[in-house]
Amino acid sequence: MIATFTSLLLAGVTIVLPMDATVRGTEIELGEIATSITGADQETLEILEALQIDRAPNPGFSRTIDRNKIRAKIRAEIPSLEVSFAGRSACKIRPEVQTVTREKFTAAVDLELAKLVKGRDITWEPVKSIGELEVPLSDGEGGDAVLEVVLEGADLETGVMKVTIRVKVNGVTYRSVFAEWELKIWEKLPVLVRNLPAGTSVSPALFRIERTVVPEGGVGIVLTPASMLGAIANRTLLEGQVVIEGDVERPAILHKGDMITLLVIKGAIRAEVSVIAQQTGSIGDLIRVVRTDTGLELSGVIKSREHVELNLNRK
Repeated sequence: MIATFTSLLLAGVTIVLPMDATVRGTEIELGEIATSITGADQETLEILEALQIDRAPNPGFSRTIDRNKIRAKIRAEIPSLEVSFAGRSACKIRPEVQTVTREKFTAAVDLELAKLVKGRDITWEPVKSIGELEVPLSDGEGGDAVLEVVLEGADLETGVMKVTIRVKVNGVTYRSVFAEWELKIWEKLPVLVRNLPAGTSVSPALFRIERTVVPEGGVGIVLTPASMLGAIANRTLLEGQVVIEGDVERPAILHKGDMITLLVIKGAIRAEVSVIAQQTGSIGDLIRVVRTDTGLELSGVIKSREHVELNLNRK
C-alpha cells in the first residue's frame, strides 16, 4: 500500500493527459497514462507514477479516467500537493492483452499430469477442446500470464478427471477455466479370446494376456483366469474384454466354518496346517482362516474345495 505523505510541503505539479492510453495488469497506475508529470521531486514523482487510479478494463472494453478522478486520488494520498493539468480533460484507457491459446492450456495440463505418471502406462486427452482466452498482459517482463493447474485428485485411474486452470495475471487469479480430461490406465490383463453369450461357462483357457485399459474405479475387481473355474457369464461378454466380478456368477466352494488345509509357501519350503474358514468364498478369493492348533488368524487364496494358499514369496 502506498504511504500517505501528509507532512510534505510541496510545490505544484503539472500532469499532462493524452487522449488514449494502454495499460498492463489489472490496475491503472498514473504513470502508465500520463504523458508527463512535471514539477515534482524524485520521491514525489515515484509516488505519483505508482498511484493506482482505478481497475483496468477487461479485454475488449475501455474505461475513461478524467482529471477530477485523478485529482481526488492524489488528494487522498498527498493532501498538501497542488495539482494542475494540461492536455486532455479525460483519457480513454484500453488494456494491453494477450491470448492464451488452447495449445497453452493443453500443454499446462499435460505437464501437471506427467508429474503424477511416474513411469506408469497412462494416456490422456481433453474431453472437449478448450477455447482461447484473452487476458491482460502482466506488468512483468514479457507479460505472460501464469497457468496454475489444479487436478481433482492425485490418484490416477481410468475415467474422467475434472481440471481447473487458474489464469494468473500479476500473481492474482484473473479467470478460472474448468475442463475435463479423460484418462486411460493401461496394464497387461487377461482378456477374452472370443465372445461369450450369457449363461456360458467360463474357463481359464478362454483368456489371453494383453495390454488393455483398466476398467474405471468402482465397477468391480478384475478377475484372474484361475478364479473363473465354475463361473457362468451372467451377461454377454465380448472378445478382448476383461472380466470383472459383476460379469459372472461364481459358485461358493468354501463356507464359513469349513475345515480345510492351508498351504504356506516360503522360498522352497512348503508346509500344510489345518485351518477353519472364517468366510465364504469362491476360487481365487482371499479369505481369513484360523489355525486349529494355535488359534492364529491368517489369510489365504482359495485354490480348491480343500486348499487355501498363503504364498509368502509374492509381494
